[in-house]
Amino acid sequence: RQLYEQVSKSNSSCAESQLKLAEISLESGDHSEAYCSASRALKLAPMDAAVLFCLGQACLKTARHEEAAQSLERCLSLQPTNVLAMQMLATAQRSMGRDQDAISWLKRLLEIHPGDFDCNLSLAQLHAGSQAAGAASQAIHYFCRALQCHPSLTNTRDIYLQMATLQCSKCTLRDARETLEMAVREIPADIDLWQKLLEVYEKQQDVPG
Repeated sequence: RQLYEQVSKSNSSCAESQLKLAEISLESGDHSEAYCSASRALKLAPMDAAVLFCLGQACLKTARHEEAAQSLERCLSLQPTNVLAMQMLATAQRSMGRDQDAISWLKRLLEIHPGDFDCNLSLAQLHAGSQAAGAASQAIHYFCRALQCHPSLTNTRDIYLQMATLQCSKCTLRDARETLEMAVREIPADIDLWQKLLEVYEKQQDVPG
């Protein structure tokens, strides 16, 4: 870091040294300093994709979501297949309540990496929180795709619980029961899954017919 600080002082027009300082600050958790360094780098190299990407990261870390979105969109205009930029842009849009924009970027990411677990899970959760027609079925679709990515047991358990909760509220108890029966076959030692399944059994018994 000291080396790049010396270079920056001796050559204030060096965008590369400012970018490196920003990246070092991000790694060390000094997000405010990262934002300042990345902003200085951008003034020196306004069309540098690496600078725009770094500034987008720093903006997200400092809750500058609108500025993050602008920087990352500019980065993607220069590097259309930058998957990390797409992920961060979707995060920025979601943080501002622009769920449809976030969904659009995540779907573009899936076109490049269809087996991306985090992307499928984010799409499932976004659709699960939507009141739009057909959103619940879309959420279930992406939850299933996330499960096909072979996540950890903890993530698998959480997805099954989220699916069942959604099915209880927006689909049918039968769908929720089938999901949870599949879950306990896959993770038989999980108490929470069994408890949720018993709750669904009880609800089904209370439903006439």
